[in-house]
Amino acid sequence: MHGGELRAQDIDTVEQREVDSGPKDESGSAAPDTSKQAGFQWRRQWYPVAVMRDLEARDPRMPYPVQLMGEGLVVWKDPKDGGWKAFADRCPHRWAPLSEGRVDQESGRLQCIYHGWEFEGDGKCGSIPQATPGSRETAQNSKRACATAIPTKVVEGKLWLWPDPSPEGVKESETVPPATVPGLDFGSGDFGGNWYCRKLAYGFDTLIENLADPAHVPFAHHGVMGSRAMGTPMAIEMDKEAGSGEDEFVTKRTGYAGSNVMRVGFKAPGLIYYESDYTETLGTTVKRLAPLFRAIYWFMIKLKIDKRISMKDEDRKERSDRLLSYFVGYAVPTSPGKCMIFTRTARNFFLQHPVIPRRFRNSIAKEHLGQHLVLDGDSPALHIQERLLADAGERGVERPEKTYYMPTASDVPVRFFRKWYHSRGGAGPPWAKGVDPADLGPILPREEVLDRMDAHTKDCSACSKAFRVSGAVKRLSAGSTLVLLGAAAAVPRGLLPVGLVGGALASAGLAVAMSKRQQQFVFLDYVHAERD
Repeated sequence: MHGGELRAQDIDTVEQREVDSGPKDESGSAAPDTSKQAGFQWRRQWYPVAVMRDLEARDPRMPYPVQLMGEGLVVWKDPKDGGWKAFADRCPHRWAPLSEGRVDQESGRLQCIYHGWEFEGDGKCGSIPQATPGSRETAQNSKRACATAIPTKVVEGKLWLWPDPSPEGVKESETVPPATVPGLDFGSGDFGGNWYCRKLAYGFDTLIENLADPAHVPFAHHGVMGSRAMGTPMAIEMDKEAGSGEDEFVTKRTGYAGSNVMRVGFKAPGLIYYESDYTETLGTTVKRLAPLFRAIYWFMIKLKIDKRISMKDEDRKERSDRLLSYFVGYAVPTSPGKCMIFTRTARNFFLQHPVIPRRFRNSIAKEHLGQHLVLDGDSPALHIQERLLADAGERGVERPEKTYYMPTASDVPVRFFRKWYHSRGGAGPPWAKGVDPADLGPILPREEVLDRMDAHTKDCSACSKAFRVSGAVKRLSAGSTLVLLGAAAAVPRGLLPVGLVGGALASAGLAVAMSKRQQQFVFLDYVHAERD
């Protein structure tokens, strides 16, 4: 080159040299080499990250960002095969977040918004607009030009990710199933319920400890689930008949909340479930049911009039006559001091029958508002609790028997989880490179801890729709109020515009009601002292 001139052929040479040089890291992932780790393999597990009902309702052009163990990931729908794909949320070019990009419906690729690089569903680079014809093919075929693809799977109405993109990890993902409740098949149609998801302002292990603890329910969720008067001794013990594997356990208690047996189970990495058996008690000893209602349903159960009362799984004939209720919860580690929760309650009796018109059924949005109330009951306390523990040098509760004082049998599930967490679990998941697991952040204002909009509503298809509809009705009602009041004012003197004034008052009342309903999807404070 003369006089600092850079010619086109020199650019090709520079591009070629850049393509051929540098490290040959195929994944670029922050995931450690799990094959060399002892104990539980955190990154070689499936984690739910989204509800399929909500993903399918999104604009197909928009990628969806998620976080898992401190690493940013992006989920998008491949127009070519309709499947959901996941990448590390960084373009290999200059590390711009791919979640800020767009899914090109014509090329069928995920496009980075920074320089227009495009990627196929398997991560292969499909377009580099800046590459010259002489270097384009070589540049696009380079392993360094690939996005880091993460294995995905759709199971039980949720999208799951496998955060180990190494060749060995991908191969193992093909044989390892997601953690699900033994014997519970949501696909059979025998169980009702809908999935609920929310981001929480406390950590993954704090959530599991909370979910595994039935003793807190009468107090933390007074008036929402049970009452303080139900806070009685709980004889919880390990369920030897159910058996416990290396990364799971089951506890049981008899005679709880009308059931003859309640089991609490844990399956790593983050599944907690409650199985309540009402076979011998429902319709005879459940005191909260009116006698007539109790008798009618017991008659229906005996005669099998409601065909959905019994499970139909041929592999579980011995359970076909059992009346079961489940709470299923998944805790997902997103970042230190934060997590996601997926929950679903289901039973195989007292179901809303498909022939019942939709308007007479509980809406998903209404169901989710009820779930918000449950979580709001203890979220502020849990958010502060784990930060108090961290300040005392007890992050992760490495010594639960010394840190906590747990003299009753009701803490059995918590003891077993903490024991597993620090022995097999190695005190928690391996966070992404650069993430400090000790940095939980400060104690947040209640408005952030109990936030509903960013934590749930904006990503939930049912609740975001209900929020928009409530807003539209509110605006229409407010406008109608003004019109009716104006019309009433224009009525000649001597006449009473009773109808117009009444209509204005009704419209104003509806506007106020819709405003309150909208607020339920944004934030509501939860003060235990005010709940008697």
